Amino acid sequence: MSNSIEKSWTAKFSDGQSARSWPSTVRLDKGGIVIMRDTGEDDIVWPYGALKTPTPLSRGSKEAFVTYTYMPDAQLFVTHSDFVELLARRAPQLTTASHRWRWAKPFIALALLIVMIFSAVWLLDLQPARTIAGMLPEYTRQTVGRNVIAGFTAQRRVCNSSAGKEALNRLMGRLLKDVDKPDYFHVTVIDWKLVNAFAAPGGQMVITSGLIRAARTPEEVAGVLAHEIGHGIELHPEAGVVRAIGLSAALELLTGGSSGTLSNLSAVILQNSYVRQDERAADMQALQLLRQARISQNGLADFFQRISGNEASTSSGDGKSERSAATFGNLLRTHPYPEERARTVRASARYSSTPAMTRADWRALKQICSSP
Repeated sequence: MSNSIEKSWTAKFSDGQSARSWPSTVRLDKGGIVIMRDTGEDDIVWPYGALKTPTPLSRGSKEAFVTYTYMPDAQLFVTHSDFVELLARRAPQLTTASHRWRWAKPFIALALLIVMIFSAVWLLDLQPARTIAGMLPEYTRQTVGRNVIAGFTAQRRVCNSSAGKEALNRLMGRLLKDVDKPDYFHVTVIDWKLVNAFAAPGGQMVITSGLIRAARTPEEVAGVLAHEIGHGIELHPEAGVVRAIGLSAALELLTGGSSGTLSNLSAVILQNSYVRQDERAADMQALQLLRQARISQNGLADFFQRISGNEASTSSGDGKSERSAATFGNLLRTHPYPEERARTVRASARYSSTPAMTRADWRALKQICSSP
């Protein structure tokens, strides 16, 4: 078999030592490009493996601009389509396909690593949703949380009475005084008859005017808020979103997210039902927050007890009781096991406490959805 292809082509060659280029003749030898300069100097051979190009060779290219690793300033320019076609076969690293693959490899490797981690977590039963939630960048959590809040407030008025907001902020300040990054948590009150409260990703929380009106004491509201903060500390909202949207969408969030993935997440949060261990963990966090704030845990226990009583009344056949239970229906579904949790709270250690709010602040909070 011949070691060379006899055909040759005209070219322009620059050695990089001067600004000019010289007419040359090139051929494609078995080992590389042979450059025969018209100046009569010795031929130069550029091995195929050391060739580079700033302009990748695509199918149908009619010219090639080639450089050589070991003569970084030298350049070769050939304007013959058949030369380009043959060169692409012998030096495939110069082609557009090779360049695309070179850029894609790091991203593919990252995606494979993430998939391997997720798969291992699932196979080993390591609370995969919670693990993946912990891997989400804080920016992503905040973005998801803002989308959730926007979903809730799109069709419902945000309650912004200045006195009510100040009262609520003082209560939140007490609950968060010993929490790392207290500014991370934010609560929004919406004018909604539904009795409920939700923790969204990124430390965002929603509490309804219906819950505030249904609460009999400020300690009940403090207990509910402490419980939702507990969910936020434990990353339960993020884990709930991961469980709801699935592995592929969670991977999309982890790698930057998209408008499709981030849309309509308020519906996911609204339908989310925490598992027993999540409720227990949030209750433990709530008890610690209430203890540190010196706010009685009885409010939280009372609220759970009242929910539990309404839950029991649903099957009593009493129409009035059923109507009362319906008020707490969504709260029961999204925050189950109230009777068990009430017992746990009442069994916790006693401590000295002070009122959660002043009478004036309590009145202001009750009227937070009134006009400023």
